[in-house]
Amino acid sequence: MLGVYAWLYYPLHQVAELKAFSTVEMALRLRFPEAKGALNKLLAFAVESGVITDKGFSHIEVCDEDPIQYSAKLPNFVSSLRNELAHGSFMLHPGSLFTLRNCAEIINQLFPEAK
Repeated sequence: MLGVYAWLYYPLHQVAELKAFSTVEMALRLRFPEAKGALNKLLAFAVESGVITDKGFSHIEVCDEDPIQYSAKLPNFVSSLRNELAHGSFMLHPGSLFTLRNCAEIINQLFPEAK
């Protein structure tokens, strides 16, 4: 809902993105309670464990030679974006809907539907 309200009131974009990143971090902690560390370490653990791969993202064309080409960059990229939002930045993030979708796709990979 915060993403929907951000569409109408621009200052909520940063709040929506920060909440999405916080939700990803909590999902990683729930999925991997044995893993310790910051967001980038938890995401790296999920990628190295094979839980997060490029095929789980709707905007990525998967490369057969390297199925984690995009996913391997996520730990540094996501934690960098989250830190900019959390600690203040002059950078505007107009693509918060993309961020929300990307975070949702990470969480969906962490907790796939039971078959």
